[in-house]
Parts: sequence; structure tokens; C-alpha cells
Amino acid sequence: MLTKVEVEHWGQAQEYPIELDKDGRIIDFLEPAIRRENKPEERARQELARQKNLLAQFGDVNARLQAAEAAVHGAELNLGYCRVYAPFRARVTNLNISQGEYARAGQQVFTLVDTRAWYVIANFQETYLDSIRPGMEVEVYLMSYPNRRFRGTVQGLGWAIAPEDGAGAGGLPAVQRTLNWVRLAQRIPVRIKLEDPDPGHPYRMGMTAVVTVRGGDNHDASAGGVTR
Repeated sequence: MLTKVEVEHWGQAQEYPIELDKDGRIIDFLEPAIRRENKPEERARQELARQKNLLAQFGDVNARLQAAEAAVHGAELNLGYCRVYAPFRARVTNLNISQGEYARAGQQVFTLVDTRAWYVIANFQETYLDSIRPGMEVEVYLMSYPNRRFRGTVQGLGWAIAPEDGAGAGGLPAVQRTLNWVRLAQRIPVRIKLEDPDPGHPYRMGMTAVVTVRGGDNHDASAGGVTR
């Protein structure tokens, strides 16, 4: 049996058709009718839910915000790769790149000279080694500054040099004899650390040096060397 019922919806009274059974109970049409009238409200709820999904907010976490922050961090990291910082105080030399050129991975574009510490490698005859000990004071003269005396300390003596026939010479210093028709004492590298650098007389790698190890009791030893 079909009949109508008056329903107040959003402040307005409206009639809706309903179907009743023989006992007067509602079978259908009332709830679907109200749902049809509620379509704008339902669409508003769906749109609100969709916008919330677009915000990607889950509790205290916003996925879109985190993704944006990660993108900014990645951009800052890539920007940081555009600058190269030396791991120590140094001088730049052998610069073979110009402004505007591309620096490629693995391509050497310059050389760094470590200025934190300077050394002289002096080649002493093996007959003098018994009088040289680490920690001994050394006087150093550089050909670039002949009237300036520098001081240093023996840091260590070499344990091996490359043999003249070249056998097993990998990684060993090659020290040539000065004469070849007589049997001469071999020369062994001695490492000397320079002290108190003088900014007015800067060191440069490869300078020629003359060193004298002060052993005391007139046991001095002199030799030539180069700065490192």
C-alpha cells in the first residue's frame, strides 16, 4: 500500500511517498528519498574527505610536507656538491681549468700543497747514519734564501732505497750515485721536519737545501736535500 508521510528536513516540511505492508509497517522509499535529498550534503562530505586525502595528513604526520622537505634537502645537498673544500690548509698549484669549464668526476684539475708541515729530504752517506738519530737539531739553508738560516728536527731515517739494477724497486726512493768508477758509499734519505715557518720566506716544494745535523761533540753531518 502506498501513502505519503510529511518529513521536516533542513527546516522545511516535505511529503515523501512510502510503501506500507498490510500491517502498516514501512517497506521502502522513505530512506532512499531522504538520501536523495541529502545528496548535496553527501557530496560535501566526500569533497571534504578528498581534500583531506590531498593534504596527506595522518595524525601529526603530513606526507606531502615531508616529501617537500626531502626535496629541499636534496636540492641543498646537490648545491653543496658545487663547492669543494680542502680537508687541510693548503696552496693550490697546477691549476689547469678555466672559469666556465666543466669539472668531471675523476678529472684532476689542480694540485694541493699541504702547508701544515714542511720537510726536507736530505740524502746522507751511509757512513754518517750511525751518528744521526731522530730528534737531533738540524740547520737548514735554502738556495732561494742563502742568508737565512732555518731550523729543523730529524724525524726519521730511510730503511730502504731502490737498487741500481732496478730489481724490486716498487715504492722505494731511487738515489743515484755521484760517481760510477769507484765504490762509493750509498746515500740514504733522512727526513727532517722544518720548524717555525717564516711568512716572509715561504717554502716551496722542490727547493734545494743544504742541511747540517748538529750531533754534538763535533759529530756534525752535512748533506744536500730538497723540500717536501
